[in-house]
Amino acid sequence: MKLVIVLLVLSNFVSCSSARKNAAGMIAARESLHLPDSLSQLQHQGIDFIATGDIPEPWKAVMDFDKGIDFISNTFTLAVPVVKKDSTNIKAVSFTSVSAAGKINLVIFDLPCEPVSKNTLGKKVEVTVNNKRYTGCGKYLYDNRLNDHWVLERINNKLQEASSYSSKLPFLELDLQANKLTGSDGCNRISGPMEVRGTRIAFSPFNSTKMACNNNPAEKIFSEWLSNQLVDYFIKNDKLVLYLGDDSSLTFTRE
Repeated sequence: MKLVIVLLVLSNFVSCSSARKNAAGMIAARESLHLPDSLSQLQHQGIDFIATGDIPEPWKAVMDFDKGIDFISNTFTLAVPVVKKDSTNIKAVSFTSVSAAGKINLVIFDLPCEPVSKNTLGKKVEVTVNNKRYTGCGKYLYDNRLNDHWVLERINNKLQEASSYSSKLPFLELDLQANKLTGSDGCNRISGPMEVRGTRIAFSPFNSTKMACNNNPAEKIFSEWLSNQLVDYFIKNDKLVLYLGDDSSLTFTRE
């Protein structure tokens, strides 16, 4: 009997130690992902993406998904609303907009910007403005608080109970450094690549275990409205809200 008690105590100690270690790792990762102050200020102003270059002349572009693209070069300035051509295609993302002042096509490639050692923006970018092409580097601006372990709290406004799920409440663990997701829909484990694109998250198709799940409230939502989808996110007061394509929402709380 004493041996059983000792083993239970050790098991709880190891579990708590592992949880503390994981939480500490999440905090450290979030801090390492903190944007420089200049970029953080732009992110707080609602800017989702920035890009700069010097071919064929010095230029810069800033994009707010809700308001549009501002493009400035030595010889030309153009501000246009965004007409998005966006998907979860991880090879490239394209945004096109046409106004009375001109046309912009901004393409963000999933390729490193060269030379890698001399830029901090990361992604190769091409901007075509009225048939003139500019090349350079760009970066999505993100909320580093996303990098955490999030447990489902509500589907729309309905509070979720662990007793409704065969294992435990669904959760998402978002790793912004590795651009990957792990988690559970409350029955099956899920995983897959993901990318934070400003105020949106592009989820690739989920890999999932195949256990039979009876009356799992989140299974269909996760498979149809998160897997292989682009969703808006919002974080406030340690709550993460994902806005889905069917006008529903998922609210998660930080564990």
